[in-house]
Amino acid sequence: MVAAGAALTDLAEVYDDIGMVDDARDTFFEAEEQLRAAPGKLAFTYLKHGIFLVNQDPDQARRAGLAYLQAARDIVLAAPTVDSFTRDRVTYAVRLQAANAFADLGDLAGAEAELSVEPVDEDERRAMMLTRGFLAARADRLDEAERLFVAANADDYDLDTRWWVALELARGYRRAGRVIEAERYFREAIELVEGSRGSGTPARLRPFVLARRAAAYSELVGLLADQGRGVDALVASEALHARTWLDVVLADQPERQQPTARWLQAASIRAREVAQPPLGAAELLARVGEREAIVVLSAGRARWRLHIDHGQVDIVPISTDELDAIARFRQAPDDRDAARRAARALLPADIGERADPLYVVVDRDLEDLPFAALPIDGAPLVMRRPVVRMPGLAVLGCRRQTWTADQIFIGDSVGDLPGAAAEVQRLGGAAAQTGPRATRAAVMAAANAELLHIAVHGRATPGGAALVLADGVVTSADVLDAQVGPHTVMLTGCATSSTADAEGWTGLPSAFLASGSRFVVATLRSVPDDGATALIAAYEATPRDQSPPVRLAAAQRA
Repeated sequence: MVAAGAALTDLAEVYDDIGMVDDARDTFFEAEEQLRAAPGKLAFTYLKHGIFLVNQDPDQARRAGLAYLQAARDIVLAAPTVDSFTRDRVTYAVRLQAANAFADLGDLAGAEAELSVEPVDEDERRAMMLTRGFLAARADRLDEAERLFVAANADDYDLDTRWWVALELARGYRRAGRVIEAERYFREAIELVEGSRGSGTPARLRPFVLARRAAAYSELVGLLADQGRGVDALVASEALHARTWLDVVLADQPERQQPTARWLQAASIRAREVAQPPLGAAELLARVGEREAIVVLSAGRARWRLHIDHGQVDIVPISTDELDAIARFRQAPDDRDAARRAARALLPADIGERADPLYVVVDRDLEDLPFAALPIDGAPLVMRRPVVRMPGLAVLGCRRQTWTADQIFIGDSVGDLPGAAAEVQRLGGAAAQTGPRATRAAVMAAANAELLHIAVHGRATPGGAALVLADGVVTSADVLDAQVGPHTVMLTGCATSSTADAEGWTGLPSAFLASGSRFVVATLRSVPDDGATALIAAYEATPRDQSPPVRLAAAQRA
């Protein structure tokens, strides 16, 4: 049981590293159950569980983390079987972590109290000085913080520590209104992340690099947006999420009943070669070209709307009242007042003057927002023009490939979607693959097809949306690994465009587009079998020489 508990503790840390917060929390609980009879190891697990919690939002999580840290300290001080080395290590680590937690909670006096002991060796002295530097930065004593970080040789620490030093200084300078210094340190933090991503070198990328370090990007976006620097804010935002989904994807996770070894194996990252550094302003605008695009940028609770048209970028803040209206519209698209207010916030007044597709980039909070239903002069936007959703502007530069004339239709893999079965049989005839023939291999065989039409259940997994086939699931990781990139992909199951992360690593559309597909038609939400069938019938009734966005818009109008 002790070995299993130690393995579970390691697994929880892996989940934490890759941003899978719920899995990390559950696994820490399981580890602690296994370690009840081993006080020393239980104390270390409580310590790591506490560190995990004090690094989370909201403050309630930080307070829970403090309780775990205190429990770790109580165990090593009370248990007679704990050796002095373990007791000293845990006690000192608890003090440093608790000091940071108190500082995050705004209790600087409590933080200072935790640092009242003297370090016993050089490593502890440096760690103490580093922590005091963090406290000084959070108290806006920035010159003192800079001196302490230098004295602690912060540049000699690992990526996490150096990144955190730069981020804390950036935040302090931003609070002080010293935007030049703030931007410099935000960019320094980002450079550390980009260096570990392998920019310009044949290095391997691990997605936890961003899962744990997105704050520098998003807070720089906020700093730039507040100054009205729309293009610069867009570049910072794209560097975070729009390139990431092209680089990496998390593996699908097995069921929790599987052995610990499988959990750990499945939590490992599919390392992928990094092909290019983040895109600059000129290249991003070149990819947009003559298209018109709306990009919603986020930094904490703040939002901005970017409007890109003919190389011009306008940035407008979205107010709290407007965000409330957008949230109401998201929950009830037939709420006319909320719809009108959401449209005013998200769309420029002249958006209906063009008829070509409008390209839209939003973050996870708005991923299922029905932009096509936003009203323009009393009519839904889609009555005026098609709407194309993208995980980022970088998608406009995805690789291209050569496609065959094959059209592959797969549906009703588990025998409970009669509408889907009829749909693919009507479209594919005898070649349609349903029931036991709707397999993973059938999907993989469509790598270079002209059309891949899949009408099966969608399922949410820790690795993102998955397609349920007769012999298992197909995830975005599978699509990327096999480079399945048909020209056009139709995914008519439930919520097939959903992602498990804010940057879109795990979305099926992202995976197909990154593998070479030109178009993916997917669902934003759960859909009924008969409703999906009716929409596809309307889509198929449109002229085949039109592009998928134009055909889908016509079907939505119908």
